[in-house]
Amino acid sequence: MLNRWFAPLAVAFSIALSACAPMASPPAGSGGVTEQATIHLVPIGDFPRATADRLAAVIGARFGLSVRIQPRVSLTKQMIDYARRQVPAQEIFDVLEPKRTLLLKDARGVIIGLTTYDMYIRGIDWTFAFAARETPALAAVSTWRMDETHYGKRADDELLFARLEKMVAKSIGALYLGLKESGDPASGMFGAVRSLEDLDRIGSRF
Repeated sequence: MLNRWFAPLAVAFSIALSACAPMASPPAGSGGVTEQATIHLVPIGDFPRATADRLAAVIGARFGLSVRIQPRVSLTKQMIDYARRQVPAQEIFDVLEPKRTLLLKDARGVIIGLTTYDMYIRGIDWTFAFAARETPALAAVSTWRMDETHYGKRADDELLFARLEKMVAKSIGALYLGLKESGDPASGMFGAVRSLEDLDRIGSRF
């Protein structure tokens, strides 16, 4: 099992709750697209299907968009950085790229890979990434560092889901709504989400 290679690490990056009013199109003057899109969620490895289903329902209601769950994909051992015991976001994008070509050939949309693997971004001197984006339509979100059990604490499924939703929403805000990252630590588009404290501080509104 690949998961055995991801031993707990100490807790820095997001490239990239649900109390926000639905936003089905970009705000005026945002420079984003005006037509609706489909959000495609792709579970990776052992990412729980039940969590993906719940996320699809919440994100669909929040943004007024169609959200579809795509078939699960797997990572190969060659994609793992064994020295770091993490997966590079770029490897996830390589796995998602064929789906982008197939699913978005004649339609707008965003494809978001969901993984429980610890993730980092090559070329950035940060320890890990909650999320990463590759324009125009790919994103990856990792729940590894969001999980309280990796810090010797009790599992908190609701807190984990809230954190996941924030990073998925931020990815949609950037890739679909065309929103810029914010310097406001309470904004859902806050740029420098480098710790759990940063992640828990950001709010539901852009």
